[in-house]
Amino acid sequence: MNWEDVFKIITAVITSVGAAGVIIFGLSNWLGKVWANRILEREKML
Repeated sequence: MNWEDVFKIITAVITSVGAAGVIIFGLSNWLGKVWANRILEREKML
């Protein structure tokens, strides 16, 4: 294993962690909007 292989592995790990972070952020953003809309609708009924 040379330095080029190590660099490729590190780059792949950083990329996969970043992609997972983007997916988690997007899903949490969507879920937050859904919950906020439900709460607003419930408040309008009162």
